[in-house]
Amino acid sequence: MPDATDEAQDSRRGPKPAQRGRVRARILDLVSSGALRPGQALPTEAALAAAFGASQPTVHRELKRLVADGVLAFDGEGRRILADRRSGLLGRTVAMFTAYGVQPPGVSQRSEAWEASLENLTWRALQRLGLFCWQLPAEAIGERELHLLDHDRPGVALVFGTSLPSPRCNAILAALAAAHVPTVVYGTQSAPRTGDAIASDHTAGGEMACRWLATHGCQRLICQQSVGHPIGDWLDRRLRGAATAAEKAGLAEPGVLIQPPQISDANGEAVRYQAEVVLLTEALRSHVAGPLPLGILALSDGEVPRLWGAVRRLGLTPGRDVLVAGYDGYWADLVERVWEPTPPSVTVDKRHSEIADALAATADRRLREPAAAPVRRLVEPMLVELR
Repeated sequence: MPDATDEAQDSRRGPKPAQRGRVRARILDLVSSGALRPGQALPTEAALAAAFGASQPTVHRELKRLVADGVLAFDGEGRRILADRRSGLLGRTVAMFTAYGVQPPGVSQRSEAWEASLENLTWRALQRLGLFCWQLPAEAIGERELHLLDHDRPGVALVFGTSLPSPRCNAILAALAAAHVPTVVYGTQSAPRTGDAIASDHTAGGEMACRWLATHGCQRLICQQSVGHPIGDWLDRRLRGAATAAEKAGLAEPGVLIQPPQISDANGEAVRYQAEVVLLTEALRSHVAGPLPLGILALSDGEVPRLWGAVRRLGLTPGRDVLVAGYDGYWADLVERVWEPTPPSVTVDKRHSEIADALAATADRRLREPAAAPVRRLVEPMLVELR
């Protein structure tokens, strides 16, 4: 147990250098000997202080210094040991280049269907496999941080390419390649052909949503597209699936509904919502002139309330004259439900849990079998009827 002299040193002037060095050496001995292993819960500071014959403040300071020096890393919940950078355990480390940032356990997400939740689910899946994770928010990464990959090289990198802006994603992938870091990418557009890539199957999603619309009486199909937004790999695939569904159903090739640009919410969300409905009404007007019912594949569930609002302004009835297929499965989390409570006729669930497990398993396989053939997998989504 710490004695009174040691406590006094801590509370007044801080511990003596010899005391700090002794505590630091004891912690490092426990890690290097295997008595404290990565993935294991760290004993409480009180328990370590008792075992070392030191004060708890001394142990606390030295743990913080070891983290600051890059010797140890902790995950923030339960203070589990993640890695000892001196011993080569970085070979079991996954560096996660995230777009939204992983939220610690207990911090609620607005929607489990958003891409941010996929990053959280992947983080947890990696930890279940006993892998050690660094979170690297992409917007905070500069050239200096990327060059550090040559020094502190993780065993594998996981890049959320679908969610990152292309220039930033390309820069990260180039730096990882230069540092010879094996990489797993969420998304297929940016992923190098020689690397692992997991993505949602947007082709299948677009086809199954439009097939549902066609089998429920829609005589024409249109697909929503964001204005000023270049068609990315995911949207291109989704439109391809919609065209396949239309062809199989004997319908004309789907038309394109241009989504008007978003309006500033300086005057409040209700004002913005109404203004965007007005703009969308004009964009939709020419499409409803033909035979009904009309089927619309929305960009996401988030666009559904505005689409229904536009349908109503045109004097049509949601669910009868127009059917809307949402995407991503987060309609229940929308604030716009206050003004338009009608859900999409059907939505596409990308199955984030399955994608997260696949990303984690692929990273684990790449660590265990560095020479294994690249994995290229599309996770098929699931169609969900909401009414």
